[in-house]
Amino acid sequence: MKVHEKIRFMRQSKGWSQEEMAEKLNLSINGYANIERGETDVQVSRLEKIAEAFGIELLELFSFGEKNVFYWAGDNSNNHFFCKNQSIDFSEEKSELAHELEKARLLLEQQEKEITYLKDIINLMKNRSNDCELGSKRKFFVRKKLSLVQGKNFCLKSENYRFISLGA
Repeated sequence: MKVHEKIRFMRQSKGWSQEEMAEKLNLSINGYANIERGETDVQVSRLEKIAEAFGIELLELFSFGEKNVFYWAGDNSNNHFFCKNQSIDFSEEKSELAHELEKARLLLEQQEKEITYLKDIINLMKNRSNDCELGSKRKFFVRKKLSLVQGKNFCLKSENYRFISLGA
């Protein structure tokens, strides 16, 4: 990005018109417009004033757009622009985020297994509750059969009631 493009971009990011910028620099509107279009060579002293108007150092103006971090925040009336001159390596952050994503997936998978397990327990408890209700009606039947098969492996089944025992 050329210097005049950087100046235009920063002016626009501040929400300033060319007229406002020309006024801040004590230039004519056409003189400032020529700077933004790259039609005039700008002296270092003028560039320092431009950087000062933006509230940045001259070095930041030159390095703007070259491996920089841009953070935009604002509402309808104000835009705030922050620029840091630093090279960014996203590979470490990317691998860290991939690791966090994998942890979240594993946690979700574990929670789904736990939900399935709890649903199974609920179903077993419902069946046991139903069996107990039926079992109280058939108490006599079960006691009588138990006395007949006491001490032996057995499996007793009926339509509505199950009783299984292995060993004495």
